[in-house]
Amino acid sequence: MPSTVEEKKDGDPPVSSFEEEDQDCPICLDSMHPRSDLAHPLQCASSHCNFNMCATCVESLITSSNDDFQEASDGNRHVKVYLHCPNCRSDLGPTIRETLLLRKADFLLLGGGADMDEAELTSSQLRLKGVIDDEDVVKAIAAARKREGDFFRNKLSTEGGPGVRLEGSLHDAEVSDGEEEGGEEGYSSDESVDEWGVEADLAVGVHKSFRMPKHRTGPLLTDQDALEESTHSLFGPGPGPGPGPG
Repeated sequence: MPSTVEEKKDGDPPVSSFEEEDQDCPICLDSMHPRSDLAHPLQCASSHCNFNMCATCVESLITSSNDDFQEASDGNRHVKVYLHCPNCRSDLGPTIRETLLLRKADFLLLGGGADMDEAELTSSQLRLKGVIDDEDVVKAIAAARKREGDFFRNKLSTEGGPGVRLEGSLHDAEVSDGEEEGGEEGYSSDESVDEWGVEADLAVGVHKSFRMPKHRTGPLLTDQDALEESTHSLFGPGPGPGPGPG
């Protein structure tokens, strides 16, 4: 994770500040945006992997993982794209959609996307821009942000480094009282990943990992009709259910 660690004078944990110099995506060689691609790296569980790629390549990986087994040039039909880190093959499935969601949200809120003409935004960015202040979207972003921060703090701690607080992104955004840990109207901090998950772009249909947030005082939404209605309101209509995840 390309960052520098600065000591805080007030005794807070060290702050991780992502470097602003240009960095190219190792897959497509396009520049990676410091406020989105670099601020929200892939959550790779492998020690010292630190592989990252741009949001476009992340989206391509997610889309390709929805495809069934493909036939290779040698006739092999066992070719299948999984949501694995291209470098160390760690499973990114539980986190990659939230990583993409945070990147898109940061681009719109902090990276200049809010000031761009709509003609310059992709259809996915336009959908998110239209609902960025929606209560459910705000809660989903806040939950994804907290899990991402917890992941990198825990990873650095287990690898012998200091715990850090990510800076310069939605990690520092204000969270309402109802979303704070232990808040009466908040969300449980010990919910499993399976109980959460936000499809960042539903252009290929409703991904089975999409779940409405599990409220501390209410059950997890499982009714399919309610789920489809919720995804429609958050991200707009899709062409129908896709073939499923990898």
